[in-house]
Amino acid sequence: LEPSVLSFGAINPESKHPGEFTLTNAGTGDIEITKIVPTCGCTLLKWNKNNDEKKMLTPGESLKLPFTYTAKKKPGKKRKIIKVETFDGKNHETISLIFTSEVIAYLTLSESIVTFSLATPDEKPTITITSNEKPFKIKNVFIAKKAVKCDFAKDISAMSHTLTFKGDAKGLSKSPTGIMTVHTSHPITNNLSLTYNTKLLYSAKPAKKYFSRIATGKSVNAITTIVSADQSDFELGEITSTNKLVNVTSTEKLKRGGYKIKYTLTCPPDQKNGRIKGKLIIKIKDTLNSVITFNISGNVK
Repeated sequence: LEPSVLSFGAINPESKHPGEFTLTNAGTGDIEITKIVPTCGCTLLKWNKNNDEKKMLTPGESLKLPFTYTAKKKPGKKRKIIKVETFDGKNHETISLIFTSEVIAYLTLSESIVTFSLATPDEKPTITITSNEKPFKIKNVFIAKKAVKCDFAKDISAMSHTLTFKGDAKGLSKSPTGIMTVHTSHPITNNLSLTYNTKLLYSAKPAKKYFSRIATGKSVNAITTIVSADQSDFELGEITSTNKLVNVTSTEKLKRGGYKIKYTLTCPPDQKNGRIKGKLIIKIKDTLNSVITFNISGNVK
């Protein structure tokens, strides 16, 4: 095995790094490579046994195994393994290809998730970005959805910056989660990824429904409950389905802050094996025109 351990050294968060191991058959008989499995989703291996890749090594023959490693966000020392399963005609053996790295956080976030709450829409959460060695500027903050805005000090070089976020209640109701990217002037870490999440006023319990082994031409029944976060009363609006497979059979108002919704999922008589799915779009009569999307799916036997 060459190298015995591959070290990428100090690397940036979320950076990509190509690597390669070489396996050489040092024995006197043929060795079959039966399987190669990275133990982490961060490792992309180019070898594929089913695409005419070399899988039998004669004595003295070598096999190169190129791969790409994508570092995670979290800083610290990392040790990853690629498992190589072999067979020499008599015995099975597993070889571990080991590579190491140390993810260095040149810029650190006080939080990676910005949390909003529709119960307190005027609150302005903040995130602080700190450099470990050099001052930097915030160039801009890209937010894919218009539900959130960000204020920050422009054209100022400093060791740390505080970002202040403001959410639009109606926008957050329609787009409760999203991704944000902070672009900086730092020479090594020029962008950081953030996400935002919203605590909604209403929720479905359970949050989604899955049916196992639905018979063709048959219907299955279930119940979901729509509740308010503070258990206050509210008025239920129109409920629609994205297709004809899902139908609401009844709604019942609860004693405190909620509704019980009964529905059916019907499997078409000509449906083949696989999955069927649909959605309930549940509207709430409030000032935000809140909408809850309830996902329903099933496996056809």
